Amino acid sequence: MIKFLKKVKRKTRIRTRSRNLLAKGKTTLYIYKTDGRQGVSMHVKSAIKKRVHKLEIHPVKEATDVLFVTINDPLLDRYRTDHMMEELRSTGVTVDKVYYFDLIPEHAKRYTTFIFYRCPWLPVFEEFFKEAKKRNKVLIHTVDDLVIDTKYTNSIPTIQALDVDERAFYDEGVDRHKKTMEYCDYAFATTQGLANELKNYKNLKQVFINRNAMSDEMVYWANKAVDEVVVDEKKVVIGYFSGTTTHNEDFQLVAPALVRILNEHKNVYIKLAGRIDAPDELKDFKDRLIFTPYVDWRKLPSELRKCTIVLAPLIDTVFNRAKSEIKWTESALVGVPVVASNMGSFKEIVQHEKTGILADNTPDAWFDAINSLIQNKKLHEKVAKNSREYVLKNCRTTGKNAMDLKANIDKITPKVIAFAGVNIGAMSGGNIVVKKHIDILRKEGHIVYVVESMDYQENDKWLSLNREDDKTYDILRINSQRKDDKVALSISFDRFVATFWGSVDTVDSYKYMKLDSKKLYLVQGMEAGFYDELHPARIQALETYVNHRLSPITISQWCQGWLKNDFRRDAEYAPNGIDTTNFVFNKRDWSTRKVRVLVEGDSSSIHKKVDNSFSVTNRLDPLQYEVSYLSNNAEPKDWYRVDNVYLQVPPQEVSKIYAEQDILVKSSVLESFSYPPLELMATGGVPVIVRNGGNAEYVVDGENAVYYEENNIDDAVSKITELANDKKRFNLIASNARKTAESLDWAVVQQDILNLYK
Repeated sequence: MIKFLKKVKRKTRIRTRSRNLLAKGKTTLYIYKTDGRQGVSMHVKSAIKKRVHKLEIHPVKEATDVLFVTINDPLLDRYRTDHMMEELRSTGVTVDKVYYFDLIPEHAKRYTTFIFYRCPWLPVFEEFFKEAKKRNKVLIHTVDDLVIDTKYTNSIPTIQALDVDERAFYDEGVDRHKKTMEYCDYAFATTQGLANELKNYKNLKQVFINRNAMSDEMVYWANKAVDEVVVDEKKVVIGYFSGTTTHNEDFQLVAPALVRILNEHKNVYIKLAGRIDAPDELKDFKDRLIFTPYVDWRKLPSELRKCTIVLAPLIDTVFNRAKSEIKWTESALVGVPVVASNMGSFKEIVQHEKTGILADNTPDAWFDAINSLIQNKKLHEKVAKNSREYVLKNCRTTGKNAMDLKANIDKITPKVIAFAGVNIGAMSGGNIVVKKHIDILRKEGHIVYVVESMDYQENDKWLSLNREDDKTYDILRINSQRKDDKVALSISFDRFVATFWGSVDTVDSYKYMKLDSKKLYLVQGMEAGFYDELHPARIQALETYVNHRLSPITISQWCQGWLKNDFRRDAEYAPNGIDTTNFVFNKRDWSTRKVRVLVEGDSSSIHKKVDNSFSVTNRLDPLQYEVSYLSNNAEPKDWYRVDNVYLQVPPQEVSKIYAEQDILVKSSVLESFSYPPLELMATGGVPVIVRNGGNAEYVVDGENAVYYEENNIDDAVSKITELANDKKRFNLIASNARKTAESLDWAVVQQDILNLYK
């Protein structure tokens, strides 16, 4: 019992400590050191459970261009997350940051580009990457050294010194880091050496160099140190600054040279700052050793400025050759010359005896390099001045560096297109067309968002929001009364498209647009005609057609015509299409059944003229004709004679209904592109319809469909009767109708649609 209670007590202590460490933003390695592998395991499981619970209650609230996924370590994050964010912000790119334990699949819908920094693989990443790749999102891995493969970390002496359990745990972390990188498509490296190694990983399509840059706040503290720190001219202070104990081995390189320097120059002092142990060789000079504890980065410039020279030695390994030149940059920023190993990024960046001193890794070379700065005051002053000027001009998070970073991200980012106003789950023809455009654009590789700016309600029969579509499409509800769906939207679009007149203001006022972007207005019909002359919405709709800040595009030649004639607007045009694989041809035979006649349309919409259609079908002999009604909204009126009613049928089920019908009666006169006749034609039926701009593009009267005279009920009844009594003529028209549908298959018109958004 005592053993059991001790075990429970230990588990409770581990849980509490791990939770506290997580709250403080401590790293997994820190938890490992305090609570062991068991503590880390419990911490991970607990965090994953929290994330699942959090997803159910707190959806993602932001939608920006770039999301940084990070380990939330202030020491490590600063350069490869915070400074990169500052770089991008300075170029107008919107950014956000998330702790990697908080990453959930929903993030894949809210951001365009994802940059992962040192994130070990988690099980939840699997679903996230699946969703992100499906949506053509940009996945970037950024790293500042080769902690991505044990073949590199095996060369680090401090890692070699770990015991078996610690080494296994460390290697597991490296492997998890590597796995995250292998799911990314691109990489940003800080040095050429690092980039060369990353190029060996075949999953990475391209590797870019984005060197560590100095933030504006760093420059502020550096300038303050230059102005305020008083340097003792009688002393020569040689500084070595270490962030981790892994640098002990590097410092050992220069110990013999420093012994000679200390012996020859009695005014020389060695400043050991940060996490560093004094080598045995320097123990005899303990009165000339200055130990400075690890300080916050804001205080670092002052500590550097107190030095005369700063050292940056590195053992020559593949791992070290990939390291960045931060030590040189930070010292140069406060005008302190640096002596660095003549290798890797130091060799790439530092100009010998101009912006720094480069030394080969031999005791004599290091002695000569350090001694030259001690004895040659002019050289010291020149290097100090030149290096500071170079860093201030070339190593900032603003200016050229920032623009290069943005340019590289732009280079690998597909076109970002957003559609406003559309309800992706609605069954109306206009919404279905927009959805098809989205599907085509995404298949082509573009990133596509749906911006819902109207207050759709769950019980709205007309809009019929389909929550299942939320899983497939990137739907951003920016003006919804449902607070849990509201997001702060600041994504930069290449194309922003208004799809119905009510969404024009949303597109017009949106400010986050890319260079050479366009705002478009997809006009699918004369929406002003949906209202009578006294309705205020009629004028509001008309006003949108003359908004010259939005370029009109259309899927109807009829719309193209009235936009030109009535409003002097030139609209780009691409025909509508149909998926003929969903509308299977079915040869009709009513020899053993009644002739099936279908009426389609919203009976509550005046311009659909459904009453006229039923005035026709009510005249048909009920013993010979079976009448069905298909509507995405209103139910049939009491006086309609109807045998079958189909209301709010899902789009994927509509084709089955058409395939069972022989003749379609449709009387509407205001249509942009009339889908119901074409859909029936694709299945082998024959439409008997009133001519309008929406069907005139594809109907040839008497060849692939039959027109009847508007408001002439007798003419319609006569045309239907003729078809029912002449099967040969019916079959000929039906065959031509199918050919017409095939000529308008989406695959045929796809390139025309893509050209609308080029």
